[in-house]
Amino acid sequence: MVYVDDTQERYRGKVLCYMVADTEAEMHAMAQLIGVRRRWCRTDLYGPLYRICRAMKARAIRNGAKEVTQREFVQIVRRSKREQV
Repeated sequence: MVYVDDTQERYRGKVLCYMVADTEAEMHAMAQLIGVRRRWCRTDLYGPLYRICRAMKARAIRNGAKEVTQREFVQIVRRSKREQV
């Protein structure tokens, strides 16, 4: 499952949110499907993720991604990290 959160970070005139998935393969497949370049994938404290704009978020949701709150997003990422260990 792919998840997009309800974050609304402003960056260079755009509003961004985060996209993650249960597996990296799912996340990269969704990114490709919605037109986000793989080089935009970042790894941070939460692991690999994409920061995407509202238009890409809407495309992801139309293609099956689930919108979650920031709190749910953190729980998903923590769960994913525990399963990888």
